[in-house]
Amino acid sequence: MKRLFIPLTTVLALVAICLLPPTAVQAQETPQLTVEEGVICTDVVDRQPVGANTSFAASVDRLCCFTRITGAEDPTTITHVWYFGDIERARIELSVRSLSWRTHSSKVIQAHEVGPWRVDVLDEAGSVLKTIRFEITSAPTPPPPARPQVPTQLEVAEGVICTDVVDRQPVGANTSFAAPIEKLCCFTRITGVEDPATITHVWYFGDIERARIELSVRSINWRTHSSKVIQAHEIGPWRVDVLDAAGAVITSIRFTITG
Repeated sequence: MKRLFIPLTTVLALVAICLLPPTAVQAQETPQLTVEEGVICTDVVDRQPVGANTSFAASVDRLCCFTRITGAEDPTTITHVWYFGDIERARIELSVRSLSWRTHSSKVIQAHEVGPWRVDVLDEAGSVLKTIRFEITSAPTPPPPARPQVPTQLEVAEGVICTDVVDRQPVGANTSFAAPIEKLCCFTRITGVEDPATITHVWYFGDIERARIELSVRSINWRTHSSKVIQAHEIGPWRVDVLDAAGAVITSIRFTITG
């Protein structure tokens, strides 16, 4: 039988190869970046988005793109690419330095740039991680509807002419006074005022204005008064018109000075 002859050097080489440790070639996985949060907002305060929305008025002036990136085991970068329609308007590279990283870019918005916008968030290789869409509208953002304001209805619940006011009460109230009287008071109790307001006592001798006195009203049931020196010759009909803050006559209180 014919024997197979294998050189010793070949045998040794084969043994050496068998003794070598197996080289397991493992594919190194690239860290997978993820945009966990991505919004357009009016500002970023304390690393948090403020005024996030998908629609903004053209008067907004400036907007921010806020992103929270996860999955970065080593420092890397992302890029915010701002588009107005399909026109690139800005490209901003941003650092990402931990497994959960918040970062943002900002863009001035021109008044005429009305329409659809988007921000593409790219990884370091230029692949799109996320697209954030928003729009700029021409109409200004309407203010919140105002609560209808019911006009306050002032009323003179009590109005008299008297000789004095003591402890906020009229004394010697009448509609006729004999001269010489020296001084009279107009006492009024005003109701219906929810907020501080004013009234005015206008004193007339006949149709001649003799005094105009503005008085504060500070509660829903408020007593106040004015006074007027009466000259000895001022005999005849008198009245006091009580006016609201707009100058409208709430009531007229008439009295007479007799000789």
